[in-house]
Amino acid sequence: MLKRARIIPVVLALLLAGSLGVAAVSGDVKPTELSLEQCFKLAEENNNQIKLAKLGIDKAKIAKRQFNRQYDLYEEAKVSSYEMKSAMEVGKVSTEMGVVLAEKAYESAIQQVKFGVEAAYYAALQARDSVEINEASLKRAEEQLQLSKLEYKVGRVAKRDVLDAEVQAARARADYNQALRDRDIAYMKLKQVIGIELDTPIKLISNFSLDTGMEINLEEAINWALNERIEVLQAEYGYAVAQKDFEIADAFYSPNVYTYKEKELALQEARIKLEDTKALIEAEVREAYFKMKGAEESIEVLEKSVEYARESLRLAKLQYQAGLIRSIDVMAVENALKQAEAQKAVVIYGYNLAKAQFYNAIGGNPNKNRH
Repeated sequence: MLKRARIIPVVLALLLAGSLGVAAVSGDVKPTELSLEQCFKLAEENNNQIKLAKLGIDKAKIAKRQFNRQYDLYEEAKVSSYEMKSAMEVGKVSTEMGVVLAEKAYESAIQQVKFGVEAAYYAALQARDSVEINEASLKRAEEQLQLSKLEYKVGRVAKRDVLDAEVQAARARADYNQALRDRDIAYMKLKQVIGIELDTPIKLISNFSLDTGMEINLEEAINWALNERIEVLQAEYGYAVAQKDFEIADAFYSPNVYTYKEKELALQEARIKLEDTKALIEAEVREAYFKMKGAEESIEVLEKSVEYARESLRLAKLQYQAGLIRSIDVMAVENALKQAEAQKAVVIYGYNLAKAQFYNAIGGNPNKNRH
């Protein structure tokens, strides 16, 4: 009985050690490294809109084959009524265009998903950088607190300096914790977009692009957009269908007949819609271009602001150690550095997002295979 009593604690100890070992292993999960390109690939594999668009191509091809059989019967029957000819000829144009539109819709779905991935990835990068900025700020605040305590200990500063430094360190800690929460949210949204489990630990391995000063011909970009955007293709096909419909009405009726006027007005309406679509897309491209250039110009200015703020903090610390200023003055300079770094991070994020929006507005990057 005594031997059995001695064995039980040993077994419990072994079980406890084993459970702690399992916990240590499970807690040491290596994060999944994700580049922007890898996120594109995952999103394409997992996104339902892309899957639906791909099915749309198959449906359009089936509809075309079915209509072609009907069209062959129509030609054999040699029916010459307006109603039959209108239905068959317009239907032939529509089904042929339907396949091209479905294929373009598939490309457009991929483009839109990729833009969504870029936006989510950049937001996650900004949140990650914000954590680093706040972590550095917290470290500086804690160093200042320790310095204030040492200065107080030797009688060079008042107790108030230490209290001020403690408040600043507490604020920096709270900001850092909030940055961590914001990063977790941004990472979660990225995982939603690319279709992986929300509890999957991830590590971003791509960084923001700073290739400013790119030479972009705005007029060429607008022309590219007018050729690539599905909205223009839809409006052009709508115009082509209206044109075919009017040609048939013109062959059967005189201008004073209601059907003729109806098809003529429909053709004019389709033409106006096409012109409006082109104008709206041109305006969208121009707006995206100007936003991108504005963000690009701001980066250089803020880089200089960060350099100035860092030097100001270095000098402020020397002044504090010399007894010329109080800790609250050092903290004000430290806050200015933190704000400059945060503003720079926001502008870099804004530039990359604006660039992604510009290429999305023109229907893809003509210099890069985004599909």
